[in-house]
Amino acid sequence: MKKLLLTTVVPLALWGGITDFKTIEKANEAYTKGEYAKSIDSYNSLEKKTPQLSYDKGNAYYKKGEFDKAIENYEKAKGVDELQRLHNIGNSYFKQNKLDEAIKSYEDALKVRDDEDTKYNLELAKKKKEEQEQKQKDQQNKDKNDNKDDKNKDQNNKDQKDKNKDQKDDKNKNDQKDKDQKNKDQKDQNNKDDKNKNQKEKNDQKDNKQNSKQDQKGQDPKDHKDDKEKKDKEQQPKPGDEKKDDKQKEKPESSPAPMTKEEKEKQLGEKQLQRLLNQLNKEKMPSMMYQANDNKVKREDESNPW
Repeated sequence: MKKLLLTTVVPLALWGGITDFKTIEKANEAYTKGEYAKSIDSYNSLEKKTPQLSYDKGNAYYKKGEFDKAIENYEKAKGVDELQRLHNIGNSYFKQNKLDEAIKSYEDALKVRDDEDTKYNLELAKKKKEEQEQKQKDQQNKDKNDNKDDKNKDQNNKDQKDKNKDQKDDKNKNDQKDKDQKNKDQKDQNNKDDKNKNQKEKNDQKDNKQNSKQDQKGQDPKDHKDDKEKKDKEQQPKPGDEKKDDKQKEKPESSPAPMTKEEKEKQLGEKQLQRLLNQLNKEKMPSMMYQANDNKVKREDESNPW
């Protein structure tokens, strides 16, 4: 690849004194040896400032790599060959990778006159600019894809996180459901046990009550017997009732005819008399006899009549 061309023109006719000539010669010698700082010092020691001096100092700064100072001195060097001055300004911008400024300087130089080196540098600057633009575009696409990949990655991470969260929620939900079912079963079992316990206590109370009743019945046989004897005694007929029953048995089964008032009184009297006789018989009292006439026999003494 062809190198950038830097033209240095030092016309000796521009310098007016012997001392200045020696200093310029010394500066050019240092420049040739690559001692650019020494060459710049020699140029700076000259009292007379001319466009050619600024141009030469610009070349020295260019070789030293101080491109800003090189451009500064080239800008002050108006009056030297314009193509060379603009060409070297373009080179300084090119070294700084300021391709737009370099291209403009080359184009301005070619307006002065046609030059193969300047045309070459111009094409080189344009090509480099295209490469940079393409590289920049590729980088932008890469960044865009990377951002897209990062976005997809973030989305995948989010989806995975959401999926894990859903799985965890489902697991917690199932665990809670199992726990609720277990608590319900335990509660049902407790209720069932309580119900069985209450039923057992109720049956035990019933059995205890029956056993207590049977024990009480077995402990009072005498009372039971007394009650039975009392009942049997009550069922035995009384002496007066026996005759009454016999008399009632002798009555005809047919219903008697209605009695008159006199018959009822007579029957009542007979019943009263019968009861009196029964009473007397029961008490075994002695009977007394009286004479039925009105003339009573006077008793001779107070002795008993029986």
